[in-house]
Amino acid sequence: MGNLQFNREKWGNVDVVIDGQQRLTSLANVLLFKHTIVDERKRLKWALHFDLKTGHFVFPNNKTIPQHQLFPMSVVADTLEYLNWIKSLGDNQDLIDMTDNVAKAIRDYKMPVYRVDSNEEEVREIFDRLNSMGKALHSHDIFHAIQQMSNHHAE
Repeated sequence: MGNLQFNREKWGNVDVVIDGQQRLTSLANVLLFKHTIVDERKRLKWALHFDLKTGHFVFPNNKTIPQHQLFPMSVVADTLEYLNWIKSLGDNQDLIDMTDNVAKAIRDYKMPVYRVDSNEEEVREIFDRLNSMGKALHSHDIFHAIQQMSNHHAE
């Protein structure tokens, strides 16, 4: 999906995502992967942080915001990394509470999913109605996704 690859054996039974791939890919890049891709302004492309001083999400420039004030979203999904990061806050209970609240909100978020168990033509019609925003996909993209779905269910 996008620039992500998933191991079917590791993840078990999976469905094909036809709409919302950009959103899911962005969330996965921010929350699950170490940030090694650097954009033209020399900040890490997916290194989203929560600024504990301002209460805003930021893509930090290493020179502008002190590192200890930035909570990296890349540690939210890994309990050990998260706990180690919390230790860096010392005894500042206000910052610990704020960090816990942000992490809890992200971990507890329920993403709406609409599962469609239908034939290829019905899936294509639904997709055509939904795909009016975001990256424009063409018929061959839809066909490829449906073929993957058919192949997956045949296994």
